[in-house]
Amino acid sequence: MNYSYGELEEIFYKIENILNKIENINLDERAHLLFLANNDKIKVKINFLNIAHLLGINTEQLKLTGYYNGSNSYEVLKDFVKKGAYQLHKLYKDNVLSYNSIFSPYIEGKIDGFLENIKFNINETCFVCKYNSERSFTSSNKTQKYDYIIVKKLFDDRYGVICLVKNKYDYAPMSNQIFETKEALDEFLKENICNQEITILNGLSFKYDDYSEPKKFNLPLKLLIDKLNETQLIKKDFSCIIDTSYTLSFHLNKYLESNLHNDFETQNVDKLCKLITEGKFVDSNRMHNTNIKKIIDSYNEYICNKDNINTNNTENYQKLKDELRDKKNKIIELEQSIHELQRENEKFLNENSELNEKLLEFDSTRNSVIELLKKPKI
Repeated sequence: MNYSYGELEEIFYKIENILNKIENINLDERAHLLFLANNDKIKVKINFLNIAHLLGINTEQLKLTGYYNGSNSYEVLKDFVKKGAYQLHKLYKDNVLSYNSIFSPYIEGKIDGFLENIKFNINETCFVCKYNSERSFTSSNKTQKYDYIIVKKLFDDRYGVICLVKNKYDYAPMSNQIFETKEALDEFLKENICNQEITILNGLSFKYDDYSEPKKFNLPLKLLIDKLNETQLIKKDFSCIIDTSYTLSFHLNKYLESNLHNDFETQNVDKLCKLITEGKFVDSNRMHNTNIKKIIDSYNEYICNKDNINTNNTENYQKLKDELRDKKNKIIELEQSIHELQRENEKFLNENSELNEKLLEFDSTRNSVIELLKKPKI
């Protein structure tokens, strides 16, 4: 990797602009609380010590040159920016360092998308993957360390990915990646989310600082349904497990409490809630409200694919519904056959009864003849 002096100046200008903005917004006092549809709650804080890594700059290598100083990675980064493109270009020319050792191969994308990607937005977030390394079957030799992967579609039609790791009290981003195309994103997803659990960002609470009241945002029901459909496509493409059970149960209970429906007039509501609590299937065939039917079908889909079921199993709720329908039709056919057999049996019994009567008559006649033959002749 090589950079012209003009390209280096542009990189330094963009980094300086980013540092100015994040210092003006008190980044270290900001906190996001993410509410996921699987009932997980994630508190996310972006520490200044993470900035250099998220921008794709190796401050450890900078310190080793002896030309950049600071007690932590952020101070080293600021000293790096302060000394500017000329200093870096000179060190490169003097063979003190290589650009490859300092910059990530994807530094341009990381820098250009940084400010947008560290924001959390319900509308932009496509889905959240709860990462478990024991589920991973990646062909890569790298062992991933993160706990959550957040995938977003940014306003400029690029895709952003933030990977979170658990700290003592909260989660912090350890990876900031930008993908120019859906195909490039799919390559990343293929290596990282196959067989993993995915869910939806259902709510967001945001604090500007330690003193302000948090701002809260919730995912509207219509948008929830759209995102549920999107996760079904992700599941199909990458063999994921969908867990949106908490949010689906919440909306269903809210719907039941609203008293603005007629879907359950012929059903026992307590029995329905008991089925959901016990994690059993709910029959949605009697539902007249399309949105509620979709929610219940998605809940049933989750039940078919929860953790203790093999993720490679192609059996899903729709297949079970089809099989149930076929079995019901078969039962109807069998019941009709039983009725036919019952009618034939009844006919046979009637005929048998008539034969028995004739047999009795025959026996009576025979006995009379025998008695007659037994009498002595005169």
